[in-house]
Amino acid sequence: MFAVLRCIGVGDSFLSWLRAIYDHPMARVRANGVLSAPFNIHNGTRQGCPLSPLLFAMTLEPLLDTIRRNVAIRGLRGCESTHKVSAYADDLLFLITDPDSTLPAITRDLEAYGELSGFKINRDKSEFLNISLEQADLSAVCRTYPFRHCVHKMKYLGVWLAPSAKQMLEFNFTAILTTFRADMADWNSRMISWMGRIAAIKMNLLPRLLYLFGALPILIPLSFFTALRTALLKFIWPKCRPRVSFVILSRPKHRGGLALPDPRRYYQASHLLRLVDWSLVNPDKQWLDLELALVGRPLWTLPWLPPHPIGARGADPDPVSVTLSMWHKLKLTYGLSTAISRLLPLVHNPALRVGIRSSLRTRLTDGNRLRAMDLPADGNLEVLPLASPRGP
Repeated sequence: MFAVLRCIGVGDSFLSWLRAIYDHPMARVRANGVLSAPFNIHNGTRQGCPLSPLLFAMTLEPLLDTIRRNVAIRGLRGCESTHKVSAYADDLLFLITDPDSTLPAITRDLEAYGELSGFKINRDKSEFLNISLEQADLSAVCRTYPFRHCVHKMKYLGVWLAPSAKQMLEFNFTAILTTFRADMADWNSRMISWMGRIAAIKMNLLPRLLYLFGALPILIPLSFFTALRTALLKFIWPKCRPRVSFVILSRPKHRGGLALPDPRRYYQASHLLRLVDWSLVNPDKQWLDLELALVGRPLWTLPWLPPHPIGARGADPDPVSVTLSMWHKLKLTYGLSTAISRLLPLVHNPALRVGIRSSLRTRLTDGNRLRAMDLPADGNLEVLPLASPRGP
């Protein structure tokens, strides 16, 4: 750990403080209120220390960097980089496309890192999910490696991953609806006020739902939200029919409502938030690179082009198509203009096949986003300033 910290530039003064904490750490175990005798910790970091997660992540970074640089490990190809591994603390998710060469390389890197750090892979908890392998290749992987084969789904960070969006909808959202019903049925046995039931929905149910909305930008049918709305109303009025409609309850308090969360609005907002990520000048989220490779043109241009710029959708629509479909529906619902937007892209517009001369583009904008708003309002291009001369 200290070698890694020194390699990445941590100073001697800070390292001396860490050594004072981690040179000879000790711990005790509490069982039934009785503490055991102190014993030394020879591996890992202090449990409960707020610095431990950061130190562990920094210590794990050499392994992740080795995997990223290993050309024998083949991952998902994005527009600018190859995505091979996702890590959250000690939970690693590998995204591989060629198991014949990739799995041996991953195994060697893990073993080499384990010899140096003492970090060992728990093979009993190691799983893999097949997305596109043929049966012969899948059988070879099952025979060669001790990882457990997940036939239909695999859980990572609380989210069920599956080969298709339809399966992820079933394993995650249909399942959580059943869980919500069971939780609310259990809470009905407790003396909870009307306002307390709404507060329970906000504090317990809504965060779990928001996590899935952000992690899985898939198409969720209206039937799911209808069933969820019915379950919420039944929880608020457990012994009688609803006296106030869901729409009124969802209004803000200053408009006569009780600010009851509307899950469908949050679902729509999660997709609109993706549009904000698409529009950032320097985005730092890795999934944007994969979606950029999927559509073949800059993501910031998609909301302002005509609907369905990617082509026909199949039975399992990709996340970009789902978000765009949501956007084109909501902009009509909330009265946004359907006319040509001033943000309409010119350089990446498939309807403008003639393109834009580079000299004119330089005079119109300083960046790489040439939009309709960058043109003079009167259409007079002769008054544009000349490009600044460049030195030798």
